[in-house]
Amino acid sequence: PTVWNNIRQNNIFSDAVVESSDKTTFRVHRVILAASSDYFRAVFSNPLRESSYRVLVDFPSDIVDRLIEFCYTGTCKVNTDNAESLLAAADELGIVGLIELICSFLQSHINVKNCWRTHVFCKTYFCGKLASEARRYLLDHFLEFFQEGDEFLTMSKDEAVDLLSDDFLNVRREEHVFIAVDKWIRHDVETRLEYASDLLSCIRVNFMPRSYYLENILRAPYIGHVAQPVRNLMNKAINAPPIKLKVLSASSHKCLVDPAPLFPPRVPYNIVFAIGGWSNGLPTNCIETYDIRANLWFPCHKRDFLARAYHGVICVDNLIYIIGGFNGSLHFNSVRCFDPVFGLWSEKSCMHRSRCYVSCVELGGYIYAIGGYDGNERLNQVERYNILNNQWEEVAPMKRPRSDAGATVFRNMIYIAGGFNGHDVLTSAEVYDPKIDIWTSIVRLNHPRSGVSLITYKGFIYALGGFDGHERLRTVERYHPDFHTWDQGVPMRIPRSNFSCTILEDVIFVVGGFNGNVPIPNSEYFDGTNWYPLAPMEIHRSALAICTVSGLPNAEIYSFAGKVQSRISRKS
Repeated sequence: PTVWNNIRQNNIFSDAVVESSDKTTFRVHRVILAASSDYFRAVFSNPLRESSYRVLVDFPSDIVDRLIEFCYTGTCKVNTDNAESLLAAADELGIVGLIELICSFLQSHINVKNCWRTHVFCKTYFCGKLASEARRYLLDHFLEFFQEGDEFLTMSKDEAVDLLSDDFLNVRREEHVFIAVDKWIRHDVETRLEYASDLLSCIRVNFMPRSYYLENILRAPYIGHVAQPVRNLMNKAINAPPIKLKVLSASSHKCLVDPAPLFPPRVPYNIVFAIGGWSNGLPTNCIETYDIRANLWFPCHKRDFLARAYHGVICVDNLIYIIGGFNGSLHFNSVRCFDPVFGLWSEKSCMHRSRCYVSCVELGGYIYAIGGYDGNERLNQVERYNILNNQWEEVAPMKRPRSDAGATVFRNMIYIAGGFNGHDVLTSAEVYDPKIDIWTSIVRLNHPRSGVSLITYKGFIYALGGFDGHERLRTVERYHPDFHTWDQGVPMRIPRSNFSCTILEDVIFVVGGFNGNVPIPNSEYFDGTNWYPLAPMEIHRSALAICTVSGLPNAEIYSFAGKVQSRISRKS
């Protein structure tokens, strides 16, 4: 309580003195310090001590002042300058509450510049949880950590190996691991040559281009110092065929991998969830997850009880919201939420209107449901969901009704283009400003498109594929508000409509859809220059929705690592 600190500051009833290392004295009350500190409790209650009145502590006065302040008030000023000194002092004096306060502060201030120091420091003082969180942050942001400082180069061999061999090391390409290894060895070549085998063993060479392996790793000046068994293993791995997945059955949790990789893929930081859709003439509740490191799709058996297609999916704070949709007979206004950490589904507040073929985006803490079809008419009405309050409210309607349109967010504005009004496939486009709650028409698409996807990428809005009223498209247009034109972009490899797309590790990732004849499972990605194929889904489907979920603490259960562990545990 504040009154205790007032009594101390006014030097009333004090019965002891604490002296700092710089000879500053603090008059205190033994009972107050003993209640907060194991050390002071032991000192003040020790009958063999010559004087329990005066206690010397080996900390400077500014730190002692903070320690005493905490003992009296339950709080004190912690900042980046004093946190480490305070933690060391609190640990030595056994002030548990202060240790927890400092750890909370450090946790909220972890960044690429201090994550390694925080990890090492917290290990020293047995703050295991915070040490683990700082290390996980480093793994998640390894490239930034490596590029922005020299701490990695000063790590010991064991520390470097422990980091680079970790399954959760977040690197988009294994070439980055070799660059780190190469730089670490060259930092002190004479001393570190003997560790070349240990460091190169951390590189999962089967996930890098063969040409890079031949031109860089095998030509490294220290390759002669690598043990022959390690070189043999790397050569075998680089020549291994790609991993192939076999799902035994739709209801089975087992996946067979052929061949078993010599080096397993790392656990991806980003997981793509593909939810629902239209498959084999029916809506589905199937979920698949995509592992970009393994380039494989895996079945996820944490399905919702309800099948739906032509719905929206939005991910906010690692919660996946499924909005509206159609099950073959009913048009939904319901919203379901999936928590991939706990694997649980929950019901959220319903929309005011039923909507399938709905366009959804997230902006400013709201999920917007735009247009769609309610079973009777195409809609121009728009509503938004307050995530914190679990409540929908209507906002300004669009200028034109449309379903099956594409929508995206750019510069805190919502853009929507294309779609179908019940009679015609549309070229019209609009932009919504949430600050003034007004929709404004913008320049039209060059081609009519329904079942189109809009996505923001590298400073442009891309309109991908769709149906023009005659055929499915693979053509692409892109728009920038400053230019007020839609330019022709690089076409996709496969024509498709009613597909889904997301941003995945700085590329546009596209999957599924309808090619004019059948639903398709095909995936491809665009890196700003060209489109490239990726592994297809296990299920052929259109009218699906996908999203990218980043930084899941249990990402392994949705990726290769989790499926392999599941298969092994079932065999044993």
